[in-house]
Amino acid sequence: MQNPAFEIDLNGQKIATSKVNAEFGVLTAILTWVKRTLDNTESLNLDVSGLDSVKQIPLKWLSRPLAIGDTVTISITESDNLSPQIKVKQLSEEVIIANKLAAYHKLKEELKDYL
Repeated sequence: MQNPAFEIDLNGQKIATSKVNAEFGVLTAILTWVKRTLDNTESLNLDVSGLDSVKQIPLKWLSRPLAIGDTVTISITESDNLSPQIKVKQLSEEVIIANKLAAYHKLKEELKDYL
């Protein structure tokens, strides 16, 4: 089976086609609404992203605000006619290890009564 592609339409117009061209990977289309307690701001967004799990490369095709009344349609296809990707900042190996160690130490402290 070929990897699936996501064709994203917004209000009846195609805005992106995404696909992970690797043996292993992740492809996501996420609608997010947030209302923040700190400053009472709101956002409504559509993000289409993924991960080439073989090379550990983050991928991104789309990140845009939405409005009440918008219609988002996601079709699952086998298309190879992909939209250009948005540049994603790649974390260095040192930063990845530092983040993992910070999470480890936080969990170790949180779970010390259970170990």
